[in-house]
Amino acid sequence: MQFGEIFNKAGNHYKRSLTSLNYPVEGDKRKRTTLCLRTFTRLTVSMMYYGLSLNVGNLGGDIYINFAYSIVMEFAAYTISIPAMSWLGRKKFHCLSMLVGGLALLATIFPSVFADKRETLIITILAMVGKFASAAAFGTIYLYSTELFPTVVRSAGMGASAFCAGVGGIIAPYIVELANLTEGKTRDVLPLIVFGFPSLLAGGLSLLLPETSKGHLPDTILDARHLKSLSKTMEMKEMINRQGDLNDIDT
Repeated sequence: MQFGEIFNKAGNHYKRSLTSLNYPVEGDKRKRTTLCLRTFTRLTVSMMYYGLSLNVGNLGGDIYINFAYSIVMEFAAYTISIPAMSWLGRKKFHCLSMLVGGLALLATIFPSVFADKRETLIITILAMVGKFASAAAFGTIYLYSTELFPTVVRSAGMGASAFCAGVGGIIAPYIVELANLTEGKTRDVLPLIVFGFPSLLAGGLSLLLPETSKGHLPDTILDARHLKSLSKTMEMKEMINRQGDLNDIDT
């Protein structure tokens, strides 16, 4: 058999396999919406993570001590996120991290506006809570994004997500510079407030994504479409297996 015939047969088989898997065509709004959610979340996490690291000089006090606090928070976040992703699941832990971080950053407006004097300690504590949450989300999003994309498009999907993460890293320094371009009581906390709003939005939108911790990695587009049902099926199988193991012990 000639090489060209083999190549043509392989191409025809690949086309048939894509058709049988209902490979998404242009105009599939649900898949495009899911992709937009993934990329927006990745952009927000990256912007928040790098921005809070660059913003330590605006917190007041010694910049080196503030940066040391940031390192401690980051190390603690990575340590906790390892068991938390298995215990809570990827989606819940990521959503919780983004919401807590966003609320902490937005809360910095209260001591800066309503306090009689500038409460540097309270603002620093809230900023460190935001740094902890952003580091936890940053460590989670890499694993979560990998598990969301099916094998056939995983490299392309991760490339698109990495591009959006790079855009977030580019935007972050300009947001930090807002503290030097504005005046008033909220001058030093303005970057934190700007980081807080998209963090809350991304945390809420991440609830629309499926959970991946209890299922197998999706291999095809069809698997990715039914990721929620596959995850529930795996949970049911685990419960049945555990019940069977308990019955074996009793007997």
